[in-house]
Amino acid sequence: LIDSNPWGFSENINDAYNIKNNKKIGSQNKLFLKKYSKLISFSQKWNQVGYSYVNNKDVYFFNSTRAQKNWLEFCKIQSNQFLNQQQKLKNIIKGKRVVLYLFGTFSNLVQLDETYDGRKLFEKTMKVLNNLKNFFIIIKPHPNADLELLKKLIDEYKNKNIIIINTHTSVLSNFCHFAICNYMSLAMGDAWLNGTTTIEFTKYKQKLLKKTNFRSVIPEFADYFIDITLSKKLEKILYSNHKLELRNYKNDIPNDDEKIFLKEFNKS
Repeated sequence: LIDSNPWGFSENINDAYNIKNNKKIGSQNKLFLKKYSKLISFSQKWNQVGYSYVNNKDVYFFNSTRAQKNWLEFCKIQSNQFLNQQQKLKNIIKGKRVVLYLFGTFSNLVQLDETYDGRKLFEKTMKVLNNLKNFFIIIKPHPNADLELLKKLIDEYKNKNIIIINTHTSVLSNFCHFAICNYMSLAMGDAWLNGTTTIEFTKYKQKLLKKTNFRSVIPEFADYFIDITLSKKLEKILYSNHKLELRNYKNDIPNDDEKIFLKEFNKS
């Protein structure tokens, strides 16, 4: 049985749903996966791990495939090829700071304050991004985003330095200085690994904020966590100095040696 969560996170994200459904914080869904002999997990936090230990399953831990060096190197090559094929874009962004806006939805979200929805967060974010000087904004929409509405709203800004691109985050973030989201997306981890400065510009429920200690539900991948009302703070960070550098990520795993993992697992 292989963990379907490529990062291995569950606790704080799960609590967002618990809060919405008036469940006790820390509650987990019942386990239904039982018929297996070996488990591969990206984290010790997965409740399936505890079940496996109690029931004498063989458990193996592996660092996220999205954080593997060969994957990151592959994405860097793809990024260079992408820019070489998009010469107009390559020329436009030259000398500019590039912001990757990971847009999700215009709808309500479980972790958001009841007075906010995705559209309100989008409008407040775009108000900041549209007024930046010498910046280029790439909006990467979620596959389920309302593209027609998104394009309509962007066209209203009449800003030639704002475009929509659907290429993978791991490719785009190689030439983006900042990545912004309005609620933590696991795609932010892809940007963070490429050295992009990550910013979650949002408005959580107060109960969830207390649970997360006023941080992101996944603080590992949010360099900055900013309340949506603090637009000047966001603007200040975007204009500040930054440094692009590759970052390593290791989850809470007792071993991350791929060779040992493969040797043990192939015994079967």
